[in-house]
Amino acid sequence: MPSIHENLKVLGSNHEILTVQQLERAGISDHSVTRLVRCDELIRVDRGLYRLLDAPVSRDHEIICVAATSPSSVMVLLSALVRTRVSDLFEIGVETHQLGGQNVKITNPARTVADCFKHRNKLGLEVCIEAAKEAVRGKKATVSDMAEMAKQLRVLSVMQPYLEVI
Repeated sequence: MPSIHENLKVLGSNHEILTVQQLERAGISDHSVTRLVRCDELIRVDRGLYRLLDAPVSRDHEIICVAATSPSSVMVLLSALVRTRVSDLFEIGVETHQLGGQNVKITNPARTVADCFKHRNKLGLEVCIEAAKEAVRGKKATVSDMAEMAKQLRVLSVMQPYLEVI
């Protein structure tokens, strides 16, 4: 039977952030977690979230933490501060990516641009236009991709003139 340290090493090699549930499934009890934190083998990142002491911290660390605590959340880049309860909006233009061993839902570039235009009063029209230009310039999305997403999110009439110029 593998030791706590072996289980922890295997778990930590696959995940940047470890949840209490993952630790428990690996046979590591609450008492062991407390002891591992006291011995500086585990670092408490947040309530219910831990990482190995020597584990690298990626640039996506905060996103990984959010996804670990709220698996149904969707990262929507510039409009991340806007919350919605419309269930379809959690699926339209949403892709699942693996970050630090955690599934993270992130909107695709076309959806992100459409979201920017949807919330243009909070972000500013210049940000929206630059996001659309950058999506095309970086070959992340085509004008037709953005137009289709705008149609689905009901902002096509707002975006249409800017997409025509691009």
